[in-house]
Amino acid sequence: MGDWRTIVSLVYKARRDPLERPRILWEISCHLSSASSHVDPTRAGLLLPQRTHPGFYNLVESVYSYYRDPNPDSLRRAVWAIAGEAVKPCMPDPRVEEEIARRDKRMKIIGVIMGLLLPALFIASFLANVAVGVLIVVVGAMLWYAIRVEGSRYHRLMVEEAWNKCTLTSRDLWNILSGKPSLPSIFEILGIPEPTLD
Repeated sequence: MGDWRTIVSLVYKARRDPLERPRILWEISCHLSSASSHVDPTRAGLLLPQRTHPGFYNLVESVYSYYRDPNPDSLRRAVWAIAGEAVKPCMPDPRVEEEIARRDKRMKIIGVIMGLLLPALFIASFLANVAVGVLIVVVGAMLWYAIRVEGSRYHRLMVEEAWNKCTLTSRDLWNILSGKPSLPSIFEILGIPEPTLD
């Protein structure tokens, strides 16, 4: 028996290989059935229409919720999320791309502010007393926190975009599902090319 990560990986395979989709969906249904002995899929009301938000993170949340607490409602949400994502074509989502563009601009503005403010804070720390030094440290920490929060949101959008385009490798997907995603570098956050040794 697999776990929730196996199901998400199988949904990704079904998206990338439409010819194998029926076999993969059968395998997914077997995994869902084996997750609980007290939930009967035939009595879960799966044919009732239900709206779900599309996307990778909704799929992960729905399948994880079912494995954490198998019941007819969580099974229904998981099945609808799986069905919606498994048949979605591998192509960009304009809404995600628009949000990435907005976040890109915001990250660049934060990068410019940080680039101007940090040297000023560093110089001021030499010329000021202890109270101003503490204030400088607090301002620097707030800036770093803002970059971290925006970077995390940006990273989620990049994962969602790669999921939509089917450009994630199996290893990348498994790392994300295992909670070991590779976070964006400072160069990606600031929107500048990474230096190379060439």
